[in-house]
Amino acid sequence: MGRGRLAWLGVLAGCTDGPDMPPLPHSVSMVLETVDEQVVSLLAAVQPNDRGRLDVRVSEGVVLPGGGRVVLVSPSHGGWAVGGALTGRSVPLSLPAAPWRLARVHGGFLWFSGAPGLQRCEMSTASCTPTGELPPSAEVQAAGPEFGFRVSLDEAGHVYVLLPRHEGNGEGERVASDVQRIVSVRWLVDAPEPRIQEYLDRTFRGRADFIARHLDVALDGRLGEWEEIEPAVVDAPWQAEVRQGWHGPADASFSAALAVDGDDLCVAGRLRDDRRLDGDAVVVSFEGERFTVPVAGDSGTARVRREWFGWSYEACLGGIALEIDDDTPVVVSYRDADGEGLASVIATSPSIGRWAVGRVERLP
Repeated sequence: MGRGRLAWLGVLAGCTDGPDMPPLPHSVSMVLETVDEQVVSLLAAVQPNDRGRLDVRVSEGVVLPGGGRVVLVSPSHGGWAVGGALTGRSVPLSLPAAPWRLARVHGGFLWFSGAPGLQRCEMSTASCTPTGELPPSAEVQAAGPEFGFRVSLDEAGHVYVLLPRHEGNGEGERVASDVQRIVSVRWLVDAPEPRIQEYLDRTFRGRADFIARHLDVALDGRLGEWEEIEPAVVDAPWQAEVRQGWHGPADASFSAALAVDGDDLCVAGRLRDDRRLDGDAVVVSFEGERFTVPVAGDSGTARVRREWFGWSYEACLGGIALEIDDDTPVVVSYRDADGEGLASVIATSPSIGRWAVGRVERLP
């Protein structure tokens, strides 16, 4: 997928601590329950990315990196299952899924709550036994290894991570929405060992932030006016939200950039698809709303242009810019129909349940 005039990929920049700042941990791992009762895990790299924000990655289930291992916990075959992600093996826990909800993750144990009481399950043996109480846990306010670190959940269901580098008395950086409770928080001081990091890079889907500049968009499928805007690139396995039928970048991959033109939110990028069908579409999602841009041909709001590598696309959504502020979670995805049943979906950011971790920052 050549670069063309619209750049394909940014370079992540590192960050060093200030002279009076305590050493930052490597990352923070959280287990969250969303308002639609999905249990998801979130891993936030504390070192900010080139946008100056935390690099957030999300996966379904529960992921606990550290100690040379990764553990997945998820509903499975009418019950709960625990397994080592690196080996691919999964062992059913000795309790069903229906009456139990995950209540706590601590050390090598999981606690489940339900009408019958509490069950404590050991990860290494997958055995569960009744227990009388939960271990102590700061679920909502979780202090980090030094002063100034905090994870918080507000009444609106937003999760924030506060670091010492955040100035003033703000809440920190919002990393998730539509969350009803924090199940577990764990600060990771050291970087995972290489094979664990490789697994996280392969499995987790990274967050892409957008800077939405004001731009006079000529809706013609030519991307000359977009050349100064760095797009997000989607071409990797961990960016596939629905992987069935997706066979890699040659099958379907794209880039996406956002801009504001008056009251319109405009999206543009380049697209590669080995079989472009009527059901193929770019989808812009935020705050539970979805706006579909068919790319099989031109429409009243979109233009598609054939280029040497595939296609360029450009679309403007009328009035949508009025609904986006400086901290709106946004996901741009591509739905590849391919005529093989369930469409595969690749996306700039995770979108699990009704919330997403991608962001739009509007520049004046």
